Amino acid sequence: MPISPRLPSTRPTTRRERIKRDEDSKKHKDSIFLDKNSPTKFIFNSNVAEVFDDMLERSVPLYRECQNLTVNWCKRLATPDKHIYDLGCSTGSLLLLLAKATSTIPRVRLIGVDNSEAMINKAQSKLSGLQNSVDFLKATIDDTFLFNESSTIVMNYTLQFIPVENRAPLLNKIYESLIPGGGFILNEYQVGIYMLAERNPNFWGESYLDAIELHTNVDATARMNAMMAGEYDIGTSVDRKLIELVDRAPGVEVVASASGQHTNLSIMCDRDPTSNNDLRLALKYSIPREQVIQNAFKGYGMIGNDHQVPPTDPFYCDDIPQRAFDPDKARHHLKKSGMEGASIILYTSEQAVSGSEAIALIYAEGAKASGMDLQVQVSPPGSYWSKVWMQVPLCVSGWDARPTADLMLTIANKSDGSWNETAWGSERFDELLVAARGETDAAKRKEMYCEMQRLLHDTGGVGMLGFYDLIDSRRDNVVGFDPHPAGYNRNAFFSTEISFA
Repeated sequence: MPISPRLPSTRPTTRRERIKRDEDSKKHKDSIFLDKNSPTKFIFNSNVAEVFDDMLERSVPLYRECQNLTVNWCKRLATPDKHIYDLGCSTGSLLLLLAKATSTIPRVRLIGVDNSEAMINKAQSKLSGLQNSVDFLKATIDDTFLFNESSTIVMNYTLQFIPVENRAPLLNKIYESLIPGGGFILNEYQVGIYMLAERNPNFWGESYLDAIELHTNVDATARMNAMMAGEYDIGTSVDRKLIELVDRAPGVEVVASASGQHTNLSIMCDRDPTSNNDLRLALKYSIPREQVIQNAFKGYGMIGNDHQVPPTDPFYCDDIPQRAFDPDKARHHLKKSGMEGASIILYTSEQAVSGSEAIALIYAEGAKASGMDLQVQVSPPGSYWSKVWMQVPLCVSGWDARPTADLMLTIANKSDGSWNETAWGSERFDELLVAARGETDAAKRKEMYCEMQRLLHDTGGVGMLGFYDLIDSRRDNVVGFDPHPAGYNRNAFFSTEISFA
């Protein structure tokens, strides 16, 4: 193994600091509607404003990703002496990002507009140090609103609050307010609503379709029935229980794509009994990985090695011995932990990932062969992420893929990672993670990632159950459909109104 370079010194967050951080964050967690005395009508008052950021992040898929994309476009379109509007700015989270991103562009003016005084007050407080670059207006957003000449106008999840009859006039007003080359950025999410995107006759590039109709159907059986009936041309996220049925349907093909999406055991490292690494190793050696892939994943997946980097990733370390189901080694470590004969609760829920209950039962049966008593407890879906995950010593967890190994390892394993679900911390890991970002030599960088994976494999709290393939479907008339490896297109279905070349 090559000698690792000298790394910058970083200090991992202490347990006390993490507890303090969690307590502070809970102050801004949304629990309004858990109270039986909560108002039945949703009002954008001060109580909502205090927890609105948490509401959005938990209820809107890819909320942060959409924010980051918006910021990138605004930065590209920003023009000196011109304005950027955030219509329906709520608590000013986007404006804060925009202020930082456009700080080097002279005389760019950011304007946040909202009709809620409570939201405006919260936003002003959040951006208190940036008064010179941001203005706030309490106003109703309609076609009577007076825009200044603008390089960019943004509507993030705001159009749904505009009466239908007022939308077209407002959009025309927005168009007229943009300078040549300016941009209008619209993000919108509504459950159970379809989207129609028609071909732009003035688009300068090649266009392959006349229109795309995008449907959301959360009922897995209903959407696959529609797929087999010819109502959709493409259907994403086929339920594994329906794979064989869909694949047998005339004119329909199942498309499997390797992915970084995964299901794992979350084994807490900062609390008993799982703070003992020998017990964690016993739990990992008790995973019947092949059985999980074949039975729970229906054969569509890849075995993992107790870290979150998938075998398809260029930084995957293939020289770490694959940890296999080994009851003898599990019993050895169980004895060393002093936990022989103890009973441990394994929490699970379909909210974690589809098939979690079946996975938990398979795992519990494997653990029995190792002399471990795992009691499977199925938790209510609505409270799994808030009251079980990151709260109990052992539970089933599910993750969407992240585009880079750095992002996945950072949020899930760094000492102060936002979703460090196992409370694991390693000063060496944190140092390697930072150093790898600046390493331009590909071989050296991969060795850093390999060392990070070894640390997780040997001492971490991730018991990897497996990486599961994305399962989509398409009709025979569809060509050129390539699913995104991160699965960002799931739960969306294209109608038969698509025109193909």
